[in-house]
Amino acid sequence: MRAGLGIGVCQLPLSRRPVPLVRALPALAFHLDVWVVMHEDLRAARRVRLVFTYGG
Repeated sequence: MRAGLGIGVCQLPLSRRPVPLVRALPALAFHLDVWVVMHEDLRAARRVRLVFTYGG
């Protein structure tokens, strides 16, 4: 994309550095399911519970 060879998809933070890219399709949005995988020993960890509670 930075070479000017067409349109691509990337995360917004990546598009802002080092030189900002131009957003060509501002209304384009992707809705994806997110899976959280962890070791069973981490299920009781507070930080993991917070991800499940506030992460969606």
